Amino acid sequence: MNIVNILQDRERNNNIASIKNLQVFEPFIDRFDLREKLIGHEGCVNCLEFTSNGNVLASASDDLCVFLWDPYQGKVLKSFQTPHRGNIFSVKFLPKTNDQQLVTGAADHCMYAFDLHNTDDPIFKCRCHQSRVKRIACVPEVPSTFFSSSEDGCVFQIDLREPHTCVSEDKIVLVDLSNHQEYVEAKCIAVNPRRPEQLAIGTNDAYARLYDRRMITLMSHGSEEDNLSKGCVRYYAPGHLQASTENFSKAITFVSFSPNGSELLVNYGAEQIYLFEIDKSETPIYLNLPKLSTEPASKPPKNEKVDSLRISGNEFLETEKYIQAIRQYTEAIQITSNNPVLYLNRATALMRRKYLGDCYEALRDCHRALYLDSHYIKAHFRLARALYEINQLTLSNDCLQELKKRFPSHQSDQSVKMLELDINQALSSRSTSTHRDSNPEKLSENEMFWRHEARDYKQRYIGHCNTKTDIKEANFFGQNGEYIIAGSDDGNFYLWERKTSKLKSVYKADKAIVNCVQPHPFLPLIATSGIDHDIGIWSPQPIDKMGKYKVMNELIDNLVGENQNHMQNESYELGLGSENICRTS
Repeated sequence: MNIVNILQDRERNNNIASIKNLQVFEPFIDRFDLREKLIGHEGCVNCLEFTSNGNVLASASDDLCVFLWDPYQGKVLKSFQTPHRGNIFSVKFLPKTNDQQLVTGAADHCMYAFDLHNTDDPIFKCRCHQSRVKRIACVPEVPSTFFSSSEDGCVFQIDLREPHTCVSEDKIVLVDLSNHQEYVEAKCIAVNPRRPEQLAIGTNDAYARLYDRRMITLMSHGSEEDNLSKGCVRYYAPGHLQASTENFSKAITFVSFSPNGSELLVNYGAEQIYLFEIDKSETPIYLNLPKLSTEPASKPPKNEKVDSLRISGNEFLETEKYIQAIRQYTEAIQITSNNPVLYLNRATALMRRKYLGDCYEALRDCHRALYLDSHYIKAHFRLARALYEINQLTLSNDCLQELKKRFPSHQSDQSVKMLELDINQALSSRSTSTHRDSNPEKLSENEMFWRHEARDYKQRYIGHCNTKTDIKEANFFGQNGEYIIAGSDDGNFYLWERKTSKLKSVYKADKAIVNCVQPHPFLPLIATSGIDHDIGIWSPQPIDKMGKYKVMNELIDNLVGENQNHMQNESYELGLGSENICRTS
């Protein structure tokens, strides 16, 4: 890539497309650091939004104000007090309005639309939600329509061309989640940029919902009718959360689509970040043993780099340095994906580390190892143990009994006997335990069907911590979504490679919590905000200004470990944080 040629093309031909190629140019990413802080708000900054051309950044805050910034010069272009009486959680520019109209949603249950030529009197008002409005989403290329998600469990579709009087007859309800389960909140919402009929919703459970709004008829507010057919929605959730009896204690804090609209990114409270393929994903596979091959498994070709990484990984595994071991095995797998030993070793490290979701990821690795070598008894046993760890006791027992059947000489192995004892004790305890409500969330028949058909994830991203606020974002960065970025409770924001899940960089961006991470539409620039009252603007910096806010690589593993321990040991707090931070959720 010749940067000089690209910049000259931009200068001569006003070719923005050429500049887009530089957004995630790796040398630029390596030189990312804080460029400046935008100071003006007097409360926590809960939402950020760039205009489509990137020339203006909007922010809204607990101070009930909206600020418009020049993100290049760091100057305030305009600011105004809104009529809101509660923390503003969402601000969005309406498309095709020359960036002169925007919408806000807040904790006072209200939404307002403003014409920036005259912000004294909103051009639209809605007070129909019965609880806090957490997110607003707009339809690309359509200036008149937007959607809102609220903790009352409703998603509204608003058409600014139609009169709105906040009466029950207004047909604005697209989805009422409470028709299918109790105690449900719509936490976040996003519109697919390539397929605008698709609407993703995150709630206070483990399931991200993807609706096809072409199949839904708007209802009036307060209607008791159910407008959702079985085929209008598809659910997505990691397999281990689908298997858990406690998925209702989870919550999704942010959903976003990849630039090409083929993937959905979901940030979970007290869990990791997960990437789902919209069309190619499948339901979870917990136990699918291949038939025993009559031919010995083919040996992978010799590769010195792979052998070195495997040996290094084994050394880390023996010294209980599981993060480093997993990193070595993963790098080796990326070089050669047909070595069952690498998958089994990584599964072993995952099950010993036991971060949230690790045992299920280990289960997936065991399946991969057995697919490559059906006679790999260690992978078979590890699969049975992984099933036990995610509380799939019956399947764990089935897997273990099949192991004994296929490999009779191992029936008396001490490890086999111990696992069998553990399984039997757990099954006995389950059968004699006090009767529990089999449907604690009071799910409808359709809801149970949708959950049963929920699709599993493709990738996951580990490192951040998300327990203290329910507005923490995770976004794609780059024209092709090359990176994933997210805020964290430790005051940092994190950047991963999307394809490999490798944590590339960590940056200190707030004294307490980073909630918002918004990428520029096409430049190598990111805006961040959180509990602090300022906004961070991050971009490639000269060598003498690099490294001031970037966390040193040797500190990242400890940071990740602390974050994971915090998420495991402390439940999702739903905004009930200490009194010395803003109440951002």
